[in-house]
Amino acid sequence: MAMLSVTIGGNTYDFEVSQEEATQEQSEYVGDVARTFNGSLRSSRRAAKRNWRFRVITDGNMMTQAEHDAFRADVEGGDGIGSCTGDALSDDDIDCLISIGDAPYMATSLSHVRTMQLQLQEV
Repeated sequence: MAMLSVTIGGNTYDFEVSQEEATQEQSEYVGDVARTFNGSLRSSRRAAKRNWRFRVITDGNMMTQAEHDAFRADVEGGDGIGSCTGDALSDDDIDCLISIGDAPYMATSLSHVRTMQLQLQEV
C-alpha cells in the first residue's frame, strides 16, 4: 500500500492507496500542435499537466466517519484546490484539483471496507 496526503481547506488527510487501483492517466498539455500548409509541425506546447485516479481506503484506522465527512465538505464546499504529496505521487508536492468519485465497499479477508475514488488534476 502506498500513502497519499491531501491538504485542503486548512486540513490534512492521509489515505492508504491500493497500488492496483492507482493510475496516472494521460497528461493534458498547455498549448497546441498543428501541421502547417507545407506539412511541417508547429507547436505552441508549453507544459504538461498530470492526472491521477486513486482508490483510497477510508475505513478502519485510516479515517473516522467524521473525518470522511469533513474531507467531503472541504472538497465539495470550496474550489477543490489542495496540496497533494506522498509516495503514491513519487513524493512530489503537487497543487491539485481534487474530485471525489464513487465510494463502494471493497471485500477483504475479514469484512468489507469503505473506499473512495479520488481524481487529482495538477494545476
